[in-house]
Amino acid sequence: LSGTCTEGDKVYLFMTGPNLRSEGASILNPAKAEFKAVDVEADDTWSYKWNTGDIEGTLDAGGYTIWAVSEERWKGNLSDVNYATTSVHLNTGYLTATSSGATVAKGDELKITGSAMGDPDNVRIWIFGKNYYGNPGKLYVRTETVESDGSFEHTLKSADTDDLAAGQYFVIIQHPMGDKEFGVDVNSSEVGDIKAPGMNAFKITGLQASDAASAVINALDSVNVDDTYVKLTFNVQEAYITIDPIGIKEAGSKFTITGTTNVAV
Repeated sequence: LSGTCTEGDKVYLFMTGPNLRSEGASILNPAKAEFKAVDVEADDTWSYKWNTGDIEGTLDAGGYTIWAVSEERWKGNLSDVNYATTSVHLNTGYLTATSSGATVAKGDELKITGSAMGDPDNVRIWIFGKNYYGNPGKLYVRTETVESDGSFEHTLKSADTDDLAAGQYFVIIQHPMGDKEFGVDVNSSEVGDIKAPGMNAFKITGLQASDAASAVINALDSVNVDDTYVKLTFNVQEAYITIDPIGIKEAGSKFTITGTTNVAV
């Protein structure tokens, strides 16, 4: 937020918008009627870096008006002071994700990429398959760093997919949303359990892959959990190579031999 002020050595910021005090509210804590004072420089310019991730409490998604006033005055008392306004639309955090392919051969890499907006530090990645809960027979949740532009990428390396049984796999990418705390988590006190607010911890190892994924999703859908998520699936196939029929060829002739493979070469 920046501008120019030729009256006084400070500007005072507040905002108005959905479900806020009609006369204005703090841009740092919407529940309070407080101004944010910003110094005016010698050249009459001012600026303030507003990190919406640091706001106390929550803001509804929607359009907001930011007010810069030369005195500590609220919206209804500005007739004899200088002020300026600007508008901003704030979205809730959201998540998108995709995999590099719907099918992967054992021993090939698989990439999971996406965007996690809302300034989370990390996303979590749950993967379930035949006797697989992130690791063979064990519950393991991957954590991947979210870059400053919101992007993330996780790679299942050749060594990872080489150990997977052929079949369908279920992926859940979990975004912690505004509080940056993951509502559904691994229960560290009991191997194979997950936990979430308002529910008893329970074991998901031993469940079919689809049932284990459903258990995590049901916990994420709880009214006590604000996390969002994306579901993906992929299939693992045994590696194979085929050669197409050649037919009768004259000795000494040249011809092309073709076939198919699901292995990266």
